[in-house]
Amino acid sequence: MSDVLVRIRPASDTLVGRSLAESSSLMEAAFGDEPGLSLDIEFMLDVTDDEHIDDIAQLLHSETEPHGVIFIDASFPTDALRSYQVLDSLVWLLLVTEPISSGSADIVILMEELPVPVDQIADLMNLPELKTRLIVVDEAGRTLGGGDATHVVDALKSHPPVAPDIDREILRRRGVFRNQGKDSSFYSFYYEPTDAGSDLLERRLLNALQAYGPRVVVYDATISGDWFPSLVRAVSVKLSSRSPVAIIDTDEWLSFQAGTLTKPQNRHAAHVAEALKDETSTVAFIIPAFSSGRAAMRTVEAVGRPLLSRSQIFAIIVGDRRELRAGSYDGTLGASSLEYAGSQLDVEVFYQAALDLLGPEDWLVRAASALGEVNDLPAGPLRDERLQTSTVWSLLRECGVGKESFVPPSRAPRRYYPVLERMSPWDAHYIGELVVQKILRLVPNSTRDAMLVVVPDEETGIGPISRALLHRCNTAVLRVPRMAISGGDGLDAEVTRKLRRHQAETLVVFDEATVTYSTLLSLGTLVKRELGRSVDLTGCVFNLALSDPPAGTPFFHLRRWRAVQEEV
Repeated sequence: MSDVLVRIRPASDTLVGRSLAESSSLMEAAFGDEPGLSLDIEFMLDVTDDEHIDDIAQLLHSETEPHGVIFIDASFPTDALRSYQVLDSLVWLLLVTEPISSGSADIVILMEELPVPVDQIADLMNLPELKTRLIVVDEAGRTLGGGDATHVVDALKSHPPVAPDIDREILRRRGVFRNQGKDSSFYSFYYEPTDAGSDLLERRLLNALQAYGPRVVVYDATISGDWFPSLVRAVSVKLSSRSPVAIIDTDEWLSFQAGTLTKPQNRHAAHVAEALKDETSTVAFIIPAFSSGRAAMRTVEAVGRPLLSRSQIFAIIVGDRRELRAGSYDGTLGASSLEYAGSQLDVEVFYQAALDLLGPEDWLVRAASALGEVNDLPAGPLRDERLQTSTVWSLLRECGVGKESFVPPSRAPRRYYPVLERMSPWDAHYIGELVVQKILRLVPNSTRDAMLVVVPDEETGIGPISRALLHRCNTAVLRVPRMAISGGDGLDAEVTRKLRRHQAETLVVFDEATVTYSTLLSLGTLVKRELGRSVDLTGCVFNLALSDPPAGTPFFHLRRWRAVQEEV
């Protein structure tokens, strides 16, 4: 073997950045040969296994020829400080181990941004044994270290970083949502960005507004959650660091005109009014979602139609599948149109989604109304949300109900069973996030980045849910084969090692549904046998059992379902 590729990612989000194949292609472009050995290393946010790192260092040393290259791809977009801190420590531990530090291979580390001087990775440059062998390169082509990284920088130009998949960072909540007003509209879905999604949208909105250059920003948060005003304010602060920008919410502006503001609020609104009088100042109207155009018209009418000649409307989400024109600003997805006062207004949008408009006579609207389950916009925090009856009906209309497929040998299959393996990634993300919020609420001091969810390794509904937990909800997941659960096989070495690396964290056993609790209890027994401790929580989406769980078993479900007891 000659050169070695090491790809390092958080265990909770292994899909970020380049894939192993893409990293290998980049390395080949930089050094002329494919890596002789490629390793994918996942790291935990609360557990750094020194013994595991030492094993990897020994392997790298044994597989790398003298004067070969160890290429470490540690480049992934993250705004999580703790993720970076653990990565920083992990790279330090890897490179200061005796086999690596005393070797002769050149070491190249690729990162999204160069480390700052106080980081441990930066400190590696000062070690005599690594000083002439170590180079850090970031995605912009900047370098740190004494060696020549020209070949890596040139390769980066033809192998740009993979754009983040924003679909993974937008949460689609299912239910019946009502946009209140004179003409109420009903929707099947409500979209909101995750924290990472907000960061992505913030960067895109900032790029667009920097290109447009508004003097005044007016936004309408009437139908949005807390994410939207927070996003607009964060962008406005960054805009103001270059030139002053006045920002105001539509409701605050209407209150100013009605004379009902407090003195501090009135002073701020008066400042905005003064800026609007300047005929050279441009105005950005920002709304969270655009479908009928009602929010945009409300905002425009509140501030004044004469401003339209020097304004631009920006919508974070366009709520249908209309065809978009090319956008005019860097960062936008495209542009749509709004008919207003006999003219067409351009609306620049950043994300396109289907809200699925429902009529007032739709069966789902009528059912939700009868059950008191219509959710008025803006929707409340997800942590307070339960899986409503009408939401379950809506989900099962798409997924279907059928004969139970994976059945423990101790009982007969159920004739009517939710076919959750057909659920879309959107619904799996929504269910997964409800699960995480439930765990955070039930287990004191738990955090999503110090949590392991243990599930059966089956292509039932737990398949898409476990993938969503891992790749969209940023929790660690351990899949256990059915043979191990049934007692036929023990846990293999890799499963055991991952379980032990998480033993100090919140441990949760979870499945799509339960009829007798047997699978869940068997999983809990396996965990206790390996770690000598019980799991913190056991749960499922649908609880089909006729009885309560055994005493002393901390248990939760998203929905109890008593109506499907008939056996085949």
